[in-house]
Amino acid sequence: MANLHKIFVYGTLKQGEPNHHWFSKIENGVVNFVCEAQTSEKYPLVIATKYNIPFLLSSPGTGNNIRGELYEVDDATFEKLDELEDYPKFYAREQKTVSSLPGNLKYDNCWIYFLKNYKPELLKKPMLKSYSNKGLNGLSYLASYQTNSDKSHLNEVMAPLHKVFVYGTLKKGEPNHHWFSKCQNGIANFVCDAQTTEKYPLVIATKYNIPFLLYSPGTGNNIRGELYEVDDATFEQLDVLEDYPNFYIREQKTVSSLSGNTEHEKCWIYFLKNYKPELLQKPMLESYSDKGPHGLRYLERYLRSTDYNHLNEVLAKQQ
Repeated sequence: MANLHKIFVYGTLKQGEPNHHWFSKIENGVVNFVCEAQTSEKYPLVIATKYNIPFLLSSPGTGNNIRGELYEVDDATFEKLDELEDYPKFYAREQKTVSSLPGNLKYDNCWIYFLKNYKPELLKKPMLKSYSNKGLNGLSYLASYQTNSDKSHLNEVMAPLHKVFVYGTLKKGEPNHHWFSKCQNGIANFVCDAQTTEKYPLVIATKYNIPFLLYSPGTGNNIRGELYEVDDATFEQLDVLEDYPNFYIREQKTVSSLSGNTEHEKCWIYFLKNYKPELLQKPMLESYSDKGPHGLRYLERYLRSTDYNHLNEVLAKQQ
């Protein structure tokens, strides 16, 4: 039997709503109605943009227990839902608990799509308990086929994202990449593999074999790494991780995509600026890998001695 996923819908995909017909358009897809249901936690459900779209905001504890419908869908339908909701670029999804209406039978691990990176002013809008296109609010939904592929309405609800270039242990497959998923309610969308347009020295130093990008433009190599878009919550956590501005500094620089796109992207890059000059004598990398031929395996933080300050190995003394 095919693996089925439980999905809770609360807006235009419900029965009798403008996009419910979409479920029947998935070729060879499985969509089984389970029951009417309600979220166990409260969330703000608001209507916004010039197209009067319902949005469920990721702000647990605010708003109401949301009424909707629970479905079981197969992999093909789940993938199409991700496309419809533009996951993970626009919507995020999380597994939550809902309860049947009536009966209060609990269903755990139900996927719900949320808008995470929203403008704070959306929380000032009227918060619904249950959405209906023909509700008393009088805000009739403009079906997606009428929008003529116009995406400008997203600017009405989405807070700006910050572009960040990572070059070390935060890259995919590296020891700290898992950290991106630990940012509570944070967004970190992979954009592309990229390369700095300026040359910098990327070296491995300290007894913990940490990669450092030294602020010395024109020295070293064009550095290969990954470009991400992050929200305010993730950006703040990156600053904490990198001990900005006490240890690392960050500056906006340009990078270019490695996929052949010639456009340059302006993005934030973390640098070590106050470094000992002898670091420039170390081998300079073009691309970092913990498992690279240098043989210098990174030592994760939880394995390090609390009695040793490795920063003394790299930081120049203040004059």
